[in-house]
Amino acid sequence: MSDERGGMGAKGVTVLATLAAAIVSGGWLLERGAVEPNRVTPEQGTRLFRQVLERVAEDFVEPVSPDTLWRKAASGLLRQLRDPHSSLLSERALDRLNERTTGNYGGLGVQVDVRDGWLTVTAPLPNSPASEAGLETGDRIVSVDGRNTYGLSVEEALRTLRGVPGSTAKLEIERPGVDTRMTFTLTRRVVHQRAVRRASLLEGGVGYVEVATFSDSTSLELARAIDSLARAGMTSLMLDLRGNPGGLFEQGVAVSELFLDPGQAIVRMKGRTADANREFVDRGPQRWRALPIVTLVDEGSASAAEIVAGALQDHDRAILVGAQTYGKGSAQSVFRIPGEGAVKLTTSLWYTPAGRSINRRPIEQDDETEIAEEGDSIPLARRARFKTAMGRTVYGGGGILPDVVVADTLL
Repeated sequence: MSDERGGMGAKGVTVLATLAAAIVSGGWLLERGAVEPNRVTPEQGTRLFRQVLERVAEDFVEPVSPDTLWRKAASGLLRQLRDPHSSLLSERALDRLNERTTGNYGGLGVQVDVRDGWLTVTAPLPNSPASEAGLETGDRIVSVDGRNTYGLSVEEALRTLRGVPGSTAKLEIERPGVDTRMTFTLTRRVVHQRAVRRASLLEGGVGYVEVATFSDSTSLELARAIDSLARAGMTSLMLDLRGNPGGLFEQGVAVSELFLDPGQAIVRMKGRTADANREFVDRGPQRWRALPIVTLVDEGSASAAEIVAGALQDHDRAILVGAQTYGKGSAQSVFRIPGEGAVKLTTSLWYTPAGRSINRRPIEQDDETEIAEEGDSIPLARRARFKTAMGRTVYGGGGILPDVVVADTLL
């Protein structure tokens, strides 16, 4: 009993000595690998990986299926790149990515929010099954196919409402001012979510356009909206990119082209492969050369939205107003893995026309390097300074700093 509680017999000493030797040996091997990583051959790496995988499969305290082990190993490899934008995508995650980039999904065409615990219609999309069936803003969806919606998150609600085109959904609705519940049976179909959410003419001839995302139709929708406002008497434009998470890189370039002159640089990509090293330059004349532009940005403006904001700021084509942008200055490629989803991998960093990288988080592969937290930003004094076409000072790193700051979230 003394060995279990406070003492140690000869057997315990032998085990401890053996364990200590293994730890020291393992530490030496790890240290060698860290100092001289190039000495690890592909054969040695493959053998190491398989040995670790087999040991986990055989001896881990809880059983793990081989399929799960392989997927976790792949996910762990990408996670250790220390790049928040590289990941292994499941089939469902890949579908969601495709929905964001194309603006198309199978569903009812209804925007919803959770209010007082209930799923509530904020707006039916035009020409959608929801609008054609007569759903209205303020309708409370109390059940879908008999399933009570109280307590569902917005994400859970979207999964419930969306589905394969041609399938049906039975909705039970409570409408303000109507005593009895109403029942609607809707057939899902392919719905296109517009990139341009709002376009209106304000007092003084100010045109206002809100761009919600950069899907494959953003530049076309934006051009049509501006043309319509111009015909209605617009004399200046307010381009709202607040809360725009980005989307397709090419659409960031295409939207920038709408406001720049031929030959003006838009963005430059730098990566390891030939495809990842490209420079995008405006190819056609802008259609609204004399139109003054104010671009609204905030901490939710990211990716392709920052490409547009950076290009317009560097060429002094627009005044940026709002809060510092997110700071995603990298581009990802999606490599399809049949039957398994896809790998989304950062393949290049991008730079504004003035040559600045606005990336907030560096891509680091050294495990000892401290990576900034998601909310951290780079102090202004430590940022590189650049000049716009007219000689104004702008900054790299940590997102795009607006010309006029109207938020208290900046440094």
